[in-house]
Amino acid sequence: MKFLETIVDFFWRASLRFRSVQPGKIFVAAQRHYLLLRLFFVDRQRQLENVACDVLYISPQKILLKSNKRFLPDILKGERCSLYVKIPHAIAEKYLGISYPAIRHGFIFKTRIVANYIDTKSKQCIVEIAMPQKYVQRDLQRHERVGLTPLMLKKISLWICNNQLPKSMNDIDNATFGYVDESICASIRVVNLSAGGLRVQLDGFKGFENPRRQLNKPIILNIVLYKTLRKELSLWTVCSCVKVHFSPQLKILTLFLKFVRVWDDPNEGGAGWRVIDREGIAAIEAWVDNDYCMLLDKNRMVSDELCRCFGLDPVTAHKKNPARRS
Repeated sequence: MKFLETIVDFFWRASLRFRSVQPGKIFVAAQRHYLLLRLFFVDRQRQLENVACDVLYISPQKILLKSNKRFLPDILKGERCSLYVKIPHAIAEKYLGISYPAIRHGFIFKTRIVANYIDTKSKQCIVEIAMPQKYVQRDLQRHERVGLTPLMLKKISLWICNNQLPKSMNDIDNATFGYVDESICASIRVVNLSAGGLRVQLDGFKGFENPRRQLNKPIILNIVLYKTLRKELSLWTVCSCVKVHFSPQLKILTLFLKFVRVWDDPNEGGAGWRVIDREGIAAIEAWVDNDYCMLLDKNRMVSDELCRCFGLDPVTAHKKNPARRS
């Protein structure tokens, strides 16, 4: 029986490439390119937060998802839910046959949860859902947010400005502009990133009596991201602080930053501090579409592309990664 199901699933997946856009074809594209799915709980949105999931297995009847949050076994059984995934235009055009010029394509599915359990081998939380029969094409977010692994980020620096921006990068003085260093926080971590902004967490934060009021100023941010083929993406931006959350007990400050200007070098024909429109920073949008999935393998470990960036042997790096042995 198991062998017969495997044969049926194989021919079903093979036939999807010749069919029009349908839920199974979209999920296969998401699995192949390691795209995250968002799981929304229809009946208990106030009690349960949205969940980020990876596609592990697809059949004509069901989909197995790996959740980033743990739940008690079968506590979600029978729950109505919605799934949401954004697919970059290049992938949608090549694998789904969608050719009209949208930057991204969002798909929403309504379905139900069949079961949830903890896998005994991997210790991961698995959510089994019924294969949806329909979808609605709609964008819930203008820009896709992605969580960075520590090895994707080469460098991040913050300066707290007064009322005037520096004329160029050479005019940034750590004494004149409030450079965020180890005297203010122990470390800076990027929680997530999109073309429109980012969320950063400052651990061991100190030095400000009222962070919410004192940080209501423009913030200059320099971020350097690793790309494929041993390349890097370096950006100088000006951010506005949309929201501040500070935990006095844990000494953790979280900043929700929106990109408002990006440095466009006048020496290369740019206009200096260029205002960012609603479309965000195109270079980050391209990095999310083209580099992020290549730098992130399906197990969220050290990808081969990152190994090449650091000049490591992929086999040795994977062996030394403690998370991969669990």
